[in-house]
Amino acid sequence: MEGRGARPLAGTTRGISKPANKAIIRREPCLVLQRYGVDPCHFPYRRSDIHDDGMLFLIPLTRYLHDLVDNYVEPYRTQVTQLAAHYHARKLLYWQQAGLYLGPEWRIREVEEYSGIRRK
Repeated sequence: MEGRGARPLAGTTRGISKPANKAIIRREPCLVLQRYGVDPCHFPYRRSDIHDDGMLFLIPLTRYLHDLVDNYVEPYRTQVTQLAAHYHARKLLYWQQAGLYLGPEWRIREVEEYSGIRRK
């Protein structure tokens, strides 16, 4: 599907489907509380802004923290920002090994820039 205003088809990039990314996130502990039973949270961009479920857009948070972060409640937003940067840097390292769909190229370059990690 190409053309102006066309949305990418749901499916796979490098082997793992985008919906599967959310399932992977759900199996991980919350970044802040280290508890299981998390909700995939779009961060640092909101889902309504990006329409993408790449691994570099998702972090694991409990539903309570997800709501606090979405509503820009401090100090939670600041704490999650720091933890999410490290979390996304680790996901970027998996690019070569697991074939995860990380997101569009601009987001990959953004994480490479602040993490200092470069793909081969």
